[in-house]
Amino acid sequence: MNIKSLHIELLKGCNLHCQTCDGPDQTDMLALDRIRLTLDSAKSKKIRQVYLTGGEPLIREDIYDIISYARICGLHTNMTTNGTLVDGSVVDKLYLAGLNNVSLSLDGTAECNDFIRGSGVYDRVIQTMELFQSRKLSRMVSVLFTISRVNYRTIPDVIAVIRKFGVRKLNFNTFDPSYLSKGLEEKKEIFWIPEEEIKCLSVILSQSMRIAVNLGVTIPSAGYLKNIIRYFKGEPIIPQYGCQIPATSTIVEARSTAAGN
Repeated sequence: MNIKSLHIELLKGCNLHCQTCDGPDQTDMLALDRIRLTLDSAKSKKIRQVYLTGGEPLIREDIYDIISYARICGLHTNMTTNGTLVDGSVVDKLYLAGLNNVSLSLDGTAECNDFIRGSGVYDRVIQTMELFQSRKLSRMVSVLFTISRVNYRTIPDVIAVIRKFGVRKLNFNTFDPSYLSKGLEEKKEIFWIPEEEIKCLSVILSQSMRIAVNLGVTIPSAGYLKNIIRYFKGEPIIPQYGCQIPATSTIVEARSTAAGN
């Protein structure tokens, strides 16, 4: 088994209360000693990449120590964040600690994003992109867009917005009801893309590919976008020969359980 990447869920908690996630209600946090041991193990197994996730990693006061230790272990270090706890000092400390890439969550234009993630969040994420750009560090930044019924029509606009701030990579997630335990059926009605809108989704994704190429922004492959359509149609998206992710990556969760070998 050739493990190439390690995903460490540093904590469950978050400072936001997004409609599509129950994270803020959870308090599990992975101990620093456990994280260091995990990074040591990754080094010994010649793993190349580590992804630091949450919850919101920047809640942790020791986040810079974690990043620095990952760098010492020779790992290409990535971190996901909602982007709302970032100021100039945070950008500087992330860079000096050795962070290679930071993924900012942005779920649409201002109205859509703030409906999902909370009032004022869009502006704070834009300010975070500006902070990286002002330090000529836009190369570190990518944006993560979680596709749902509420926001999929705004994907082309988001591509244009992030390019304005020097960001050249946009990744996609899809709305996942498994992250919810409260108001599940109501939220599915709001966020799940129904059958009658699948054709529109397909058109938007095709349009987004063309815009991304024209603006020099990298988005997921055409095959990946087709799987997004299949996902919302309720079709299986794991290949017949099986999913290869467990064979190439491993996950450590904040509840101190591990998946993968």
